[in-house]
Amino acid sequence: MGTHSPSLSLSLSLFKAHPATIQLFPKFRSLSEAEIQESAAVSNHGATVINKLGDLLSRRGEYGAELKPMAQSHAHTHKIPLENFTLISEVIVQLMKEKVAGFGGDSEAAMRKALAALVTDLQGLYKELGFKG
Repeated sequence: MGTHSPSLSLSLSLFKAHPATIQLFPKFRSLSEAEIQESAAVSNHGATVINKLGDLLSRRGEYGAELKPMAQSHAHTHKIPLENFTLISEVIVQLMKEKVAGFGGDSEAAMRKALAALVTDLQGLYKELGFKG
């Protein structure tokens, strides 16, 4: 991913590892690969994910009030299938392994556990919301 910002690297890595995910973003669908690599909107999405993840993780499992509106918007407005949270979780772990010195072993296991807990909680909220996507 070169010398891109962490936020742009996250989005680019997701689209590279899982090309179909770009179809979930109507404003990115028509962009060429070169445009995606320079897009402020693509970078902004990555920043939103990183910031929200940081906020949720800092709550150490006490994020219900924050997670429910996110689940509602991702289920009903954006129509994001639950499996995509697992995909981006794996991309996050891979990027951290590449970019963060000393990330591995216990820290990787802890991150995987925290991300899995978020996905499990989102799954419960998706079910509660009746979203089957």
